[in-house]
Amino acid sequence: MKGHFIKNGVSFLLNTKDETQIQGSKLEAVLTIGNEQEHEIKIEGLFVSLNTANFKAVYGKKENAFEQIQIIKFENTSIKSHQEVKYDIEFILEENCLITDKKQSHFLKYGNEENSDHLQLTIIPHDIFIKISELIQNFHRFKLKEFRPHKVGKKTGVEFKYSPPASRDLACVDSFLLVQRLEQESLELECTFNIRKLNLALPHAPAELQVKTMQLKLPQKNLSLGKDRQGVPMLNQDFILKNLDEAISSIKMKGLA
Repeated sequence: MKGHFIKNGVSFLLNTKDETQIQGSKLEAVLTIGNEQEHEIKIEGLFVSLNTANFKAVYGKKENAFEQIQIIKFENTSIKSHQEVKYDIEFILEENCLITDKKQSHFLKYGNEENSDHLQLTIIPHDIFIKISELIQNFHRFKLKEFRPHKVGKKTGVEFKYSPPASRDLACVDSFLLVQRLEQESLELECTFNIRKLNLALPHAPAELQVKTMQLKLPQKNLSLGKDRQGVPMLNQDFILKNLDEAISSIKMKGLA
């Protein structure tokens, strides 16, 4: 992705290495400052910062629209006429950082004390979150409807929403929400099922809506089987499916009770 602006004969160009960024990944970019004037200039207060922001606040140019996460500051420098200097930029995204949705995203702000601009980033879910979602779809036949950022207090993660399969023993399930987040040594899964339960004593009465939430905590060391010959990490499907099976089976029994 590229951001560029020119102010008073000074060119500010920011290029990111990748078009999209994955939670927990290394964000790499290059900042290029060019002097388009006919004399040497001095650049002071040069910086690049990583921020989160709401689109409405950004495009409405509200004050304090950006919430800064990290910042890199550079020493003052002089640039000769029609010359440029380059700076390598590197940020490490948090493993549970908010992914991009229709309301908010991460941004890089760049420039100096006098002039600055911003570049929107696109943050997508961690690879392990996507792979577990694929297991649920392929083995349990739940259909993914959407995924979005999840935040409760200071805790963040990714929420995946599914519709149930056309299965008789899961006919009681209206929807399934799965929140995934990584902690120091574990993967936390919060499974929330919205269930319709019939009143057998009053068969014509409307179904009672219930919510059942289960917390799973899977050690990260058990999630992988190592790497294949190409160096690609192999997911421990049996271990993950065993834990998911127990959660989903408890819903089947509850719905049929």
